[in-house]
Amino acid sequence: MKKILICILITFLSSSYLFSQQSISYNVSFSPYTITDTLYNDSIVYNKIVINDCYLTSDVGKPVLPVKYVRLLIPRGTRATNVIINQISNNQTQTLLHKVCYATPPIILGESLENVEEEYDTILYSQSTPFPTSRVSIVSQNFFRGNCIVTIAVYPILYTPSINQISYVPNISFSLNYVSDSNYLKDMYFDEKDRGLLSHMIDNPDIVTQFAPVNLSPASSGTKNISVNAKYLVVTERKLLPAFAELLDWKRRKGLPSQAVAIEDILADPDYNNGDAHDINDDAGKLRQFLYEAYNKENGVEYVLLAGANIPIRKKGDLEYENYRTPTDLYFSDFDANWDLDGDQLYGEYPDDPLDRFSEIYVGRLMSQNEWEVRNWTRKVLVYEQNPGNGDGSYLTKAFFTQADFLQEHNMFEKCWKPEIENNLSVTLFEEDHGVEGGYNTENTPSFPTGADVINEFNNHHGLIGFLNHGSPNRVSVATKGDNYFGVGERTTYNVTSFDYEAGPSTILEDGNGFDNMTNYCYPTILFSISCRTMPFDNWDEWNEGYRRNMGDAYTSVIKGGGPVYIGNTRDAWVSSGGGGVVTIGQNFFKSAFQNVTYNLGKMFSFGKESLSYAECVSNFMGCPETEFWTAVPNNFTNVSYQENGSSLSVNAGVNDVSICVMSALDNGETYYQKIDNVSSFNFQNISKPYNVTITKHNYYPYLFNPNDLYIQNVNWDNERVISANRFFIGTDVTNNIPFGNVIINAPANILLKPIEDVIIQSDFEVVSGASFEIKINNNDENTCL
Repeated sequence: MKKILICILITFLSSSYLFSQQSISYNVSFSPYTITDTLYNDSIVYNKIVINDCYLTSDVGKPVLPVKYVRLLIPRGTRATNVIINQISNNQTQTLLHKVCYATPPIILGESLENVEEEYDTILYSQSTPFPTSRVSIVSQNFFRGNCIVTIAVYPILYTPSINQISYVPNISFSLNYVSDSNYLKDMYFDEKDRGLLSHMIDNPDIVTQFAPVNLSPASSGTKNISVNAKYLVVTERKLLPAFAELLDWKRRKGLPSQAVAIEDILADPDYNNGDAHDINDDAGKLRQFLYEAYNKENGVEYVLLAGANIPIRKKGDLEYENYRTPTDLYFSDFDANWDLDGDQLYGEYPDDPLDRFSEIYVGRLMSQNEWEVRNWTRKVLVYEQNPGNGDGSYLTKAFFTQADFLQEHNMFEKCWKPEIENNLSVTLFEEDHGVEGGYNTENTPSFPTGADVINEFNNHHGLIGFLNHGSPNRVSVATKGDNYFGVGERTTYNVTSFDYEAGPSTILEDGNGFDNMTNYCYPTILFSISCRTMPFDNWDEWNEGYRRNMGDAYTSVIKGGGPVYIGNTRDAWVSSGGGGVVTIGQNFFKSAFQNVTYNLGKMFSFGKESLSYAECVSNFMGCPETEFWTAVPNNFTNVSYQENGSSLSVNAGVNDVSICVMSALDNGETYYQKIDNVSSFNFQNISKPYNVTITKHNYYPYLFNPNDLYIQNVNWDNERVISANRFFIGTDVTNNIPFGNVIINAPANILLKPIEDVIIQSDFEVVSGASFEIKINNNDENTCL
């Protein structure tokens, strides 16, 4: 009787467990492996094993083996528990001639290069059990807009060091088990459009409809003092608010409701005194909570620009010393991770404060210090998005890169970046000596390229440029003595610098090597740099040099040339001989555009960071995250037609799959605003006249229709307005179609008129003290290109 009772009890418990636990099955196939010999610094030959479409492990001192990372979506409100191998096929063994190579310490891409010890784990290399211990293991569980994504490492090869034997399987089938857990239930906004993004982020996209329900009405956080009704949000200093009017107008015209908020108002608002959802209540925590609430509602914020010299910064606190902590905007783009889980105020520590690499919103930063710099940067955005090349956009399909030292030795560009772009862009690559004097590691500083050589090539106009070099805040090293030799008192490196005549302690002095020599005013460029610390948000000055502005800041805000976006590192970045680190972020950044996943630069950057690169905090985005990356020479809309019929407007783009936005012209779209996506034509009803029409499509110059004659009469304005028309007539009685009356611009109004031809101002027009009234005439010359 006792035995029967035990049997019944066991059956009951087993059934209960099976009922509460569910699983997803997945199958992974691998290409054949290749083995090559590699000579290490210890003068010993090792075997290196590579499989196409696999990463290489990088745990220092341990065997380097191929690994594939699989990302699986599981239902909302569930937690992954374990992974079980169901089946492996055709297990093949091979005894090697040499030991499997071990992972060496990564190379820091800073200006000074310290020698690091290279040695393998002697205990591990003598063990008789396979490494790793399992072919399949859970790496992390992260979230994208409330949806659970589990990353799993799958190893096709196990290595038994004591007998120097590998075991390879070309196919592994496994099951991921998960259980319900309310701690993993995230109430976040998620719409149908987000499903498309999510499908590209995971390896089981067929399950998205079932596991990722649309959530258009997350729980409200209540009425707030600061109202945000925008998809595109600028958070800036109060003194800079007026300078963003033209940028916000352009984003609205494209169909993105846009708004700017003063950081002073956010930090003073008692709604955010408690900081973020995890009670980090410093200024950065308050800003994060504000952004979370602006995002997590119907039609909430998607793109954010943090602009100004005094916007809060979050520093990742792995290291003991404050100055070496990494400024990162990942904190403001992800709303899931608790950055101080262990409560020690060292934020984002590994492994104590596990981070989430999947962004809910897309964040860019700008370090402009005054209105002129904001307007200078805005011009670059408008030229790049509206009229790159001043009508000749062929330069957008050209790319230029520089590469030196360790990166040149291991041919990093050729292996990691070129395969992602070469079918779409023509590439120019500058390397040390350019094949003339012997390569990357020479006893003397190579004569090519100099910093001026690089700037001169920049000025030949390219849509994309990149640095694969060592760097510091105001310079990168494009040619160096030895492998980045940094001798005290010696001039051994050619640098590209933020400005002419800015030199580091090892810089060879030359003219024409500063960003301020760039003349690409009508040919703005996107720049991706993997060099160390070329854009520290906190203006960190490790060498106490007193440099003027860091490279990212100078490139975007300060110089007249350059471009609207600079992607770079805020502290030391690293890379190994097989790639990884910031190189992998760039690799996936390019892949997302040229495989048609997304063209928004902020989203491309987010996709780059989703890889297990372990550089998700140091690599950051300066500029507009919503800007689209051109992947071909732009086309023109040549067959647009539109017809009014009473209060309706029919617009025909003459091209399929376009976006059309119609908005009232006098009030930033407040009276009428409608955008329609993925159409060729549309009939807009109950429009308000006068109106603007904007038609956009990827790789097309935008089509802009403005009123021909616009009459401003009998108004008293005290807000911000950007108004575009062919001609303006302003005064008490410039038209009989509006009641007569004065035109008064009251404080704190910020009015910007953008005529194509004339502005005629007649009687009874007044701008009151404290108001701003500006007329901007674009003459389509080399200075404006608009």
